[in-house]
Amino acid sequence: MPLQLPELDNKTYDDLIQELVTSIPKYTKEWTNFNPSDPGITILELLAWVSETLIYRTNIIPTQSYLQFLQLIAGSEVYEKTDAAHTKLMEYLAKIKKGEVQPELQSLKAEAQKFLNSPFRAVTGEDFRRLALEATPDVKRAEALPYNDRIEVVIITDYKLLSREDRITDIINKVRSYIEPRRLIGTLVVIKKAIYQVFDLKIVIAAKSHAKSGIIDTNKHEKYQSIGDAQGDTIEDRVAKDIFAYLDIIGGGPEKTGWPYGRNLTVFELYHIIERIETVDYVKSIDEKSAGSWRSLKEIEVAGLLHLRSLEITVEGEPDE
Repeated sequence: MPLQLPELDNKTYDDLIQELVTSIPKYTKEWTNFNPSDPGITILELLAWVSETLIYRTNIIPTQSYLQFLQLIAGSEVYEKTDAAHTKLMEYLAKIKKGEVQPELQSLKAEAQKFLNSPFRAVTGEDFRRLALEATPDVKRAEALPYNDRIEVVIITDYKLLSREDRITDIINKVRSYIEPRRLIGTLVVIKKAIYQVFDLKIVIAAKSHAKSGIIDTNKHEKYQSIGDAQGDTIEDRVAKDIFAYLDIIGGGPEKTGWPYGRNLTVFELYHIIERIETVDYVKSIDEKSAGSWRSLKEIEVAGLLHLRSLEITVEGEPDE
């Protein structure tokens, strides 16, 4: 929880005058004229004005103080060279000392926030996930799965790298070396690559009768292997784009934060994605092949992530001119 700075400038001029005037009877009974014309009241008004100014100035922390606080947080040196956040903070302070960067208030606060948001120690699952992403740019996404006796950090890379065992081993070693000095004593951490459920889809859809001529080529089979193959504006292309985007490991899934690790895929989700396209009338069939033979899709059970290897789309029904 961040520390809340106290609000020192919490009294106005009127508050101070009222407090001073109401305290007069505590010290003397002879002073009974509290009108502004009274010389004593004039002196109290002057003191209230000076006090309000002093309180206002006290509440403002100078930029130099923020700089000194940041230097206190950073310490004198970086003891762990793999601590990227601490290293960047020290480099920023060194530039200020050399005069290369001016210590502006907003930049000081931003640098402090970045450092505090990047703790060195890995305690929570989110800490392990963040550190895995910091270890190497080859890690596109990471998941930390806690168990009773260990934490499993699943690294998710480009699917094409899975056939390169040497690259995968190198990435795992980099992540392990980066996390090892940060884990708590006694915490068992297992680094492993993601499991992919590879499958193919065949989809047959019917176009609406008012679909414009040229937008579809009926009874034509289009085959896609990635979202990059769907660059046009045909019905097939639009269906392919939406399906590949929904299954994407980075921006896919119901929350668009990447397909959830270990989440199954149901046929009803694909129906919803396809039939929300305005030129699609309905879906005739969806078949999938994940174990060597084609079958009608109901649900694909996934232990890790999904990888759609190929997508074949057929549009049936002749559109009206």
